[in-house]
Amino acid sequence: MSRLLLGIVALAGFATASQAATISTAMTADNHYAIYADNGGVLTYIGGNELGRDGDPGQFNWSLPEGWDFAATTAIYVAAWSDDSTAHGLLGNLTIDGNDFSSGNAAWRVYDTGMGRVDGSPHPTTTEIAGILTTANTNNAFTVTSSVGTNGVAPWGVVPGISSSAAWMWSPAGGRTGPNDTPSYVVFCLPVPSPSALALVGLGGLVAARRKR
Repeated sequence: MSRLLLGIVALAGFATASQAATISTAMTADNHYAIYADNGGVLTYIGGNELGRDGDPGQFNWSLPEGWDFAATTAIYVAAWSDDSTAHGLLGNLTIDGNDFSSGNAAWRVYDTGMGRVDGSPHPTTTEIAGILTTANTNNAFTVTSSVGTNGVAPWGVVPGISSSAAWMWSPAGGRTGPNDTPSYVVFCLPVPSPSALALVGLGGLVAARRKR
């Protein structure tokens, strides 16, 4: 486990391997995203959106969210990448044991890889993400996210199935949150709070990962 992650564990507390939290999300991205669950340092690929620009269903790949239910003990990571046209961002509802941690929540952090990734690229492997996380954590490079507004803001308009309070978020590096787009590949991190921290507002049950668009 990285020094940065150990520091977060000491300060905030994470669920242990025997206390997996229930994660539920409806998520989309302009242009692409892929979700990974961290269970005690073991990354599991959960899923993501379409690899091309078209939606399935929906007009564009960001027009409608995908839904995912899964378990995580340590953290949730979301890789996201953009093209060089118009705008980009990550948007979604997300709950941990029934508690709201939707996009724009202050608990999210992001690392800008400094690389690009194009439409049609496959979702990153867990090995690739693990390598990126090692670099980010070694350099203490996770930062706060930036946003251009909540669900409904131009140029996307309202994305059905996502709360109006969820915010389009990205890395602040280079002003890379729309509407002016620059090719970018980032990784978001959301630590999983300990059950004792979540107990203040309620707990949920464990479910298996499944897609539910």
